[in-house]
Amino acid sequence: MSHKIQIADSNINFVAEDGETISQAAEKNGVLLTLGCRMGACGACKSKLCSGEVNYSKKPLALTEEDKKKGMILLCTAVPATDLIIEAKNARRTKKSANRFDVKIVKIVKVSDEILSMTIERVDGQKFDFEAGQVINILLPNGDSRSYSFASPAVQQTTADLYIRHVSNGLFTGLLFNGTVKEGNILKAEAPFGTFTFNTPKDKKAVFLVTGTGIAPVMSILRTLKTNDDLKGRGISLFWGVRHAKDLAFLSELESLAESYPAFKFYPVVSKDENWPGLKGRITKHAAEIIGDFTDCDTYLCGSTPMVNSVTDYLFVRCGLKEDRTFSDAFGG
Repeated sequence: MSHKIQIADSNINFVAEDGETISQAAEKNGVLLTLGCRMGACGACKSKLCSGEVNYSKKPLALTEEDKKKGMILLCTAVPATDLIIEAKNARRTKKSANRFDVKIVKIVKVSDEILSMTIERVDGQKFDFEAGQVINILLPNGDSRSYSFASPAVQQTTADLYIRHVSNGLFTGLLFNGTVKEGNILKAEAPFGTFTFNTPKDKKAVFLVTGTGIAPVMSILRTLKTNDDLKGRGISLFWGVRHAKDLAFLSELESLAESYPAFKFYPVVSKDENWPGLKGRITKHAAEIIGDFTDCDTYLCGSTPMVNSVTDYLFVRCGLKEDRTFSDAFGG
């Protein structure tokens, strides 16, 4: 039996067929939702259920008892049992239709013990078509999938770069980092997905606060702006936090951008490397001191769910962060 899903305070609605999760139905109907792990573990897709009832395809690990009392659900694993009305921040109709295709691993470069860069190409010879900031799903034999942000510019290239962190006990990254999945292998994939796209007008300020591999979609955005000759004059500040200086894989490229485009400000922050000569500690503190007032900024956050939540809370209280001008892409961790 199918059920209608309405996004509250919008004209977006779609139908979920029997057994489909909300996120599966949304993607099939061209609706982009904010998603993370897609397994109910990270909480990135946590949303309020305004009316209706749901069951779960997998245990909703990211929901606390307090969340449940407030009527929160996880869009990635919630299966409608009735018609629904839900709140879903940043939900929108897609500009690019998702397609399934095979990709070949062309190149793997180990950045550090925990991070690698992987270049893929479409086996069918077609070009990748996505918006900067979106993700590709790697489909696994057991039916699960893993989402990785494109780091490449969104200019329809035949290859694409992904920036991947090793996840403890991770099904796909475990095979990737131990060499079982290697160059030349063919993977099944589906893209594009995701709502973490850049929509700030040129006369407005934008601040990016990212940690670890959360830099990947930002690189796609910056590279696309540069390629389209749209970076000059944009007031963009980027705070990138990592544990160790060796994890700053794009340091030279970003420093070069800052030199070439004076309105672009880059602040690398390292938390666990005493020999690092630059900013140390957490990006939140430095962003609050350097930017100060966030009331007139579009703010983009990308990192683990705890990081996104803590940065949002901190800047909301101290710096006037505006909820309707904050955009996030959170993943498990």
